Amino acid sequence: MVRGMRVLDEPRRGQLPPPWFPALSGLERMRAWSTQVLPAPPVTRLLGVRPTHVGPGQVACVMRAGEMMVAPNGQLQLWPLLSDALCMALATTAGPGYWAKPLVLYANYFRTARAGTGNLLAKARVLNSSSLFAYAEVVVEDNEGRQ
Repeated sequence: MVRGMRVLDEPRRGQLPPPWFPALSGLERMRAWSTQVLPAPPVTRLLGVRPTHVGPGQVACVMRAGEMMVAPNGQLQLWPLLSDALCMALATTAGPGYWAKPLVLYANYFRTARAGTGNLLAKARVLNSSSLFAYAEVVVEDNEGRQ
């Protein structure tokens, strides 16, 4: 970022997926983004959340524990990381033309996440899925492997 320039002032980057993209299975769509066959959505660049591993029913995402995500109480906002990892894991179970989105997202914190501690790793996995619903969990670890 250029000094004095805000993210909102930067030119737009990225593009919409091609028309054939929704015809792929959810797993193929998530792999296309994680391997950068298709450009990531702009929000990925803004928040710094990126997938590092995509498999059937599981995803690993990383986010830098930077100052941009610090809340007024001094803790890191983990919701973007949790939400992205959960959405991607759920999406890997969806068939062609379908998208899976979380209905409920609940977080239980074991310790406070602080800025400047390297990367945070979110491991999401689908525990149970059917044609009507899916149940998944996300575990976030710091750079020392602590939840």
